Amino acid sequence: MGTGVFEKEFYPKKPKHTEICFLNWFKTQQAFLAQNLSHEEKYHVTWYMSWSPCFQCARHVVEFLKDHKYVQLSIFVARLYYPRRPQYQQGLRSLQGAGAQVAIMTPDDFAYCRKIFVDDPHKPFRNPVRRFSPGYFYFHFTNCPDHGGRNGCYLCYQVKRTQRRLPLDMSTGVFENEFYPKKPRHTEICFLNWFKTQQAFLAQNLSHEEKYHVTWYMSWSPCFQCARHVVEFLKDHKYVQLSIFVARLYYPRRPQYQQGLRSLQGAGAQVAIMTPDDFAYCRKIFVHRPHKRFWYWEGIDENSCSLSKTLEDILRNEGN
Repeated sequence: MGTGVFEKEFYPKKPKHTEICFLNWFKTQQAFLAQNLSHEEKYHVTWYMSWSPCFQCARHVVEFLKDHKYVQLSIFVARLYYPRRPQYQQGLRSLQGAGAQVAIMTPDDFAYCRKIFVDDPHKPFRNPVRRFSPGYFYFHFTNCPDHGGRNGCYLCYQVKRTQRRLPLDMSTGVFENEFYPKKPRHTEICFLNWFKTQQAFLAQNLSHEEKYHVTWYMSWSPCFQCARHVVEFLKDHKYVQLSIFVARLYYPRRPQYQQGLRSLQGAGAQVAIMTPDDFAYCRKIFVHRPHKRFWYWEGIDENSCSLSKTLEDILRNEGN
């Protein structure tokens, strides 16, 4: 209970920011209740956050600190959330006024977090992973029109041979955009670079006329630069068939991005919008706790149909 990681809650629960998730959890922990403390003893809680608290969460934290005088709070943030907006500025000042320490994370703080809070702390960052968290899945793959904050991209892949089976640990996995310490790369490029190094996926391992069928389930459709790389890859690897199912379309009104999608189709790739069944399948295959049921969010079917019509128009070159 001394260390852990919280993320935003989404489906099936009411959306909550991480700060609220922590406070709700903290208040239920018997080991953290005041009666377990000796005289004048306190709990020192430290948060390392990817974003600074919003003004609504700051208000809740201030109330919590007023009601729990035996808690000292230090908040170290990687980035400031809307730092030029007065409400958010006042929120940070109110935290400081309530006795909380508020500071920006230093390089040493990042290194400490990498060691304490990340799986396999002695290993470098790795792509791909076998599964990822339900919270990340529901947040990044939701196909709602309001996609604020969904700046990253996740790619769930499945590789099958037409005549033989592959080892389970190589046939499915999840890629995300790469940033530090490597050069930034989109998920599609991460997959292609990885695929070409896998001995089990090389052409010489295939029997006559056998192919690999690669399926991608992506939170965003490929950008035009990545589409270009994928097209080149397919031309150089005739033994690979690619199907791409996307939750949302990336800049669907911009001609370059439209042409990128058409170029993928022209290179033989299947390009389609994810259906509710696709989302449920991804929840089962690529997300932790696969036995948990899939929660269909409001508008999932309508959004999928609307996006399918938009993609259909793009691939038919209508309106261009």
